[in-house]
Amino acid sequence: MDNPIHRKNQGIMLRDALRTLEPYVAGQSELGYIKLSANENPFGMPRSARRAIERALKDAYRYPPSDPHLLRQNIAAHHQRSAKWITVGNGSDELLNIIAASIMERDYEGIVAAHTFSVYRQVIRLYGGKVVTFPMPEGALDWRAVLAAVGHRTHIVFLANPNNPTGSYMRSAELTALLRALPPRILVVLDEAYADFVDAADCARGEELLSQHENIVVLRTFSKIYALAGLRIGYALAAPRLTEAFNRIRSPFNCNRLAQAAALAVLNDKGSYQRARAIILAERQRMQEALRRLGFSPLPSQGNFICLPVEVPAEKYAQRLKAQGVLVRPLTSFGLPHHLRISIGRPRENWRLLRALRATRS
Repeated sequence: MDNPIHRKNQGIMLRDALRTLEPYVAGQSELGYIKLSANENPFGMPRSARRAIERALKDAYRYPPSDPHLLRQNIAAHHQRSAKWITVGNGSDELLNIIAASIMERDYEGIVAAHTFSVYRQVIRLYGGKVVTFPMPEGALDWRAVLAAVGHRTHIVFLANPNNPTGSYMRSAELTALLRALPPRILVVLDEAYADFVDAADCARGEELLSQHENIVVLRTFSKIYALAGLRIGYALAAPRLTEAFNRIRSPFNCNRLAQAAALAVLNDKGSYQRARAIILAERQRMQEALRRLGFSPLPSQGNFICLPVEVPAEKYAQRLKAQGVLVRPLTSFGLPHHLRISIGRPRENWRLLRALRATRS
């Protein structure tokens, strides 16, 4: 006779969504190598952040503020808004999860670029949604391609602007045209993790459109230009109605005390910000020119990285560079099996990379 208790003990039933959920693939990180694989700020944490962390350590045995109101106020002032527009998260990854949890239902559709940050796909699938991709000819973001992908089940669009890993961007006029054409029920998530490295005057800025379109969320991070990647802290700018919903889902104490202290410090440390930005932009330009002289065709980039097409499979090329002591990111997991992503490092690190590339071509 069939025993119902026996049936119940056959194993834990995991959610169907997990069957198609692929784990995130991070860039390599190994001691003894020059690491140009993770788009980090190569100049390290500013002194202002270190001092703030040292001061905060005395209270590290206490829970941090459940609502990081002081940080939210400072971020809001930085963007000339009130704290009602700000949600703080444990890095952009947590915020992406919170946003998807707020919007997605089973069988809803979410739109992402063909070659972009994989976490967008993960959070859509995690909540039972279907991923719809739009093409990126020559690595470009085309607003018409986004619009063509929209269907009656579309509820969210993820756009990295500038895009990781191609470095391409959507222009202000293009983003405005897209928002006007989209039904207001569709949430547009603009991930601006690399916005601080933009020098193109016509690049779209999401915060400029927030007051006209309530269906926008703008994500920013302290991981890149502010060099706090290891502390995991970022924030979302959105209309108060959305922010209130996000904060219902946000875990209490989601941002630790040290991360909050460091974020407050670097937000007001204009000197460190400007020095790092100036060097990274100058090195990006120098690297693109040097790569062209070596016979490569790097994609134009507005990030702190360069997307480089290579003749042989990217995984194999990355191993060649690793043998020369340099770690870069092969883009096979981004759907670009013949491209590398190379972070902009310190001048001497970039010189080592160029020397390694010359060795692979000799």
